[in-house]
Amino acid sequence: MLFRSLLDTSGKKADAESLYRDILHNDPTQDIAANNLAAMLAGDGSNPARLDEAAKIAARFATADQPWFADTLGWINYLQKNYPKAVELLNRATLGAADEPQFSYHLGAALYELKDYAGARKALEAAEKLVTSGKTYPEQAQAAALLARIPQG
Repeated sequence: MLFRSLLDTSGKKADAESLYRDILHNDPTQDIAANNLAAMLAGDGSNPARLDEAAKIAARFATADQPWFADTLGWINYLQKNYPKAVELLNRATLGAADEPQFSYHLGAALYELKDYAGARKALEAAEKLVTSGKTYPEQAQAAALLARIPQG
């Protein structure tokens, strides 16, 4: 799995995807490989076939207590525009790992789509506070832009 992580972070995503698939082929119970493959396949949600495959792979995490797994499935639900289910899963992720700004951003984005602007603001401000204290994540700019779009009041 360490080799997989190195591939994933070094820009060799096709190699990492292939490795995840091999791991799951050899042992379908490997949740970390399933989570990482599902996240890669979901990407930005622009490829419906890959997003559907990601949803099938991540479905095993519907009742998972592990925050990363709940976040992955929650974000996939968000990308599929199933915002109520996304909020349910993303709430679980943020409760399990309140120090992960990406989870708070994901929750804020889903709440925003449900027009729960107070909840979205709270989640996005939590993400921003974590960034200020030194945590970083890839979607920081999107989170800041979304926070700026929330209506006042």
